[in-house]
Amino acid sequence: MNQLPHLSPHPKLSRRTVLKLFGVGAGAGFLGYSRFTKPQPAIYHQDALTLPNRLSQPRHVVVVGGGLAGLACAYELSQRGFSVTLLEQAAQLGGKVASWAIQVGDESFQMEHGFHGFFPQYYNLNRLVDELNVSQNFRPLQFYSVVYRDRAYQPEVFRPSRSAFPWNIVDLAVASENRLQWGLNLTKWEHWQVFREITGFHPQRSYQRLDQISVAEWVEQDFPKGLYDLYFLPFAKSSLNAPDALSAAELMQFFHFYFLATQRA
Repeated sequence: MNQLPHLSPHPKLSRRTVLKLFGVGAGAGFLGYSRFTKPQPAIYHQDALTLPNRLSQPRHVVVVGGGLAGLACAYELSQRGFSVTLLEQAAQLGGKVASWAIQVGDESFQMEHGFHGFFPQYYNLNRLVDELNVSQNFRPLQFYSVVYRDRAYQPEVFRPSRSAFPWNIVDLAVASENRLQWGLNLTKWEHWQVFREITGFHPQRSYQRLDQISVAEWVEQDFPKGLYDLYFLPFAKSSLNAPDALSAAELMQFFHFYFLATQRA
């Protein structure tokens, strides 16, 4: 009688197969991590600064402008012991975030510059809000919508993304009712340049390349029309700058921080 060959219940895997499985697993792990985890921002902590926390002798400073930046500056200086004089030409403090009362006939109305949104990547502002314990004065938004005059586009609904780059852009595309109208052609190098400028933004090199060009001039160079109409134009206007006056470098910096600098939620 011929004996049956011994069959191992655990077949051996070749080294190449093991390496392939390891590579697939590592790739899947990286994609999962980047999909659901946001990188922590690289920020300076107060105890790491070389500046003194308190003055050794009295000093008096003048801060010109009582907007959000001027108020924050005056507060930080006063915390370090400076005597601060704050100058503001308007009747109220706050700059663009201020509101004021007006009288129209027999009625009184509260006026303001319009909607202001503070994103999670506003690290310094958020730290200051927590330090002053005034978070109750801010209202969290689960979403906000942008409605377009051109009826060719459906309203865009923006929600907080829990994903790191580039998945937050994928989330934006999936959620957009206008994704097929972006006009994006990934076979064109010029269209890839849009993402290159956003992801590869550099404070010196990008400004040397794009600061002399307005947003309106930049998009004339074979730019995806849908992307411009749906995102670039509304967010350029949200900074209270006309697209023919705002530099392309400024807008690329805005989108760079928006997509790549959002901290873990």
